[in-house]
This record gives sequence, structure tokens and C-alpha cells, in this order.
Amino acid sequence: MICELCKQEKLPKSNTHYLTDAIIRDCINADGYTGREKGLYFGISNKGMGLEFNFQKSTPVDSIEQVLGRAPSEEEIEKAKQNPYSVNDKFCIECEQKFTKIETKFIEKYYHPLFRKRCFVQEKLNKQDALSIRLFFLLQIWRSAICVEHFVISDKIKKSIRNIISTEDFFSDRILDVPLYVAYLATPEDDYSTNFVDLRSTKEYSIIFMNDFIIACVESRDEIANDDKDILQQIAPDYKNFINFQCDNIQVQFFSENERKKILEKDIASNVADNTINNWFEIFSQLWRKFTQTDPCPEMRMELVRYILQNAKNNPQAFLEKEILHRIAEFTFSKLNK
Repeated sequence: MICELCKQEKLPKSNTHYLTDAIIRDCINADGYTGREKGLYFGISNKGMGLEFNFQKSTPVDSIEQVLGRAPSEEEIEKAKQNPYSVNDKFCIECEQKFTKIETKFIEKYYHPLFRKRCFVQEKLNKQDALSIRLFFLLQIWRSAICVEHFVISDKIKKSIRNIISTEDFFSDRILDVPLYVAYLATPEDDYSTNFVDLRSTKEYSIIFMNDFIIACVESRDEIANDDKDILQQIAPDYKNFINFQCDNIQVQFFSENERKKILEKDIASNVADNTINNWFEIFSQLWRKFTQTDPCPEMRMELVRYILQNAKNNPQAFLEKEILHRIAEFTFSKLNK
């Protein structure tokens, strides 16, 4: 394997997280459990079809059966052996140790003492603190761009971050040249499992929802359009004022517990819903064209949504990708047989 960081032929390090495990662990575990490899979690399907249900390898079988209504399949058990948001074939053991240096410092010096205890004061940080915090977030962005196909940053920024990490130039001023937005969502101790993890890219930026953080790599702050569909614009109309670019400090936009709920329940959910419903209707349209050689009428869009949502209230497994595809097929044939 050619390691993506050192670019040398090395033995791969298995289960390397591209999003720091210590940050996302109590978010992806549905019960808020903070240990490794135990817990249930739902995520947005990469295809935008619905939810993906996953479990980690130490999750009790009765917990899995309670959610699925059946025993897990061999394929699901095999998938559970792979830690979420991790890869087996991208990085070597030596480079994983470089990642660990950056992550351990952030977790121990900044994350628990400052962010989670809500003691973060920008003015009390020196330049080295600001660089260390920014480097941690750039690490998340760079590894995600390497490991997740749909998460895209420019080759220029990708190369710059790789060079900083590979040479361990952790206090380089080059860190300041990557436009970076960071927000922190104030979250009660027993509420982290209501946050989520998601990665998306637009023409202007790539954004990571990472438990109690929102991170965005903004390619050019001058090119950002004022768009009603702008995800960051919906989260914070003034987010452009918090983009860190060629400045010695680190600005973080903080959201209260109530603001966090609004972001999760309204702003972000509406973006996900629009994209998901579009994908539902596109799958239906393909089936419809196959049998009728005509396009479905627009009114069928909401009919399809109502059909899928029937009996789905408070039932997350009804939104699993396989279940969604089954419901779309049912709906299609019910319309064809009329």
C-alpha cells in the first residue's frame, strides 16, 4: 500500500479513523455510551435514500434485534467489524502516530477543558494554541477528502495540509492560509447522541458535521454566493465573519443549546429532507419510465412521500434504505395496476 501521507510503500494501519473517534464516539452511539466499539447508530445513506442503520462489533445482540426486529445478517455482522468513519488501506502505522499527536493534544488541552466546559476565550489563546486548534480541524478535512469520495477540496489545499502534517511542521504559518470556519454546538452531557455526523461538499466549501462541531473548508471567501440553499447561511447568517483566513487567532462561532436544537431539527433536517425526497422521486421516476415510457406527473411526488411516511412515525427502521426501496417499488406497482 502507498500511504496517502508519506507516499511510501508501507503496511497499512487498519481501522484508522478519518474523523477523530474521541469526538464522534458519544454521538454515533445511540445510547451516548463513550467507550469504543459498542453502540447503535443511524446515519444518512450515502445515496440519499434514507437512513443507514449500523452497529459496532461489541453491541449486544438483543439491542440490535430490538431495533431491526430480526437477527443481524452475516453481511451486517461483517460490516460491524469495521469501525465507523475509518479506513483500512489509506495510511501507515508511522503516519497514524503523527495523527495521534495532533489529536491527543487537542482532546487533552482544548476539547475537554475549553470547549465542553464552555471556557473557550479566544483572547486567552496565544498563536501556538490557535495553530494547534486549526491544525486539528484541518486534519479532519484532509483525511475526509482522502477517504470519502463525495467530500472534495481543491488539490492545492489538499497538498498544503498534507505537507504540513507529513513534515510535522505543526506551527507553520501555512496553516493560516486555509480558509476555515468552525462552530461549536453547546450540548448537555446526556444529549450528545442527538447530534450527528455528516460530510457534504458544495461549490464554495466542504462541510463536516462532527458531533458538537461544524467545520467548513471555504475555498475562497470572496466567491461565496448569498443563496437561500446555502447550508452555512441557514445555520448562521453572519458566518462569513467567522472564517479564519491569514490571521493569527482562531475564531469559533458558539451556539447555545436552544440554537443547537434549531440547527439540528429545522435548518439541517430540511436540507437533508429535500435531497432525500428528490432521490426517492428519481428512483420512482426511473421505474415509471421503464414500464410506461412516460414521465410521472409532478403530483405523484407528494403521493409517493405520503405513501412512504404511512405508519413510519417513531419507527426509524422504516427509513432504512432497503425499506425505502421496497416502499417505492410497492407504490410504483400500485399506481401501474390502477
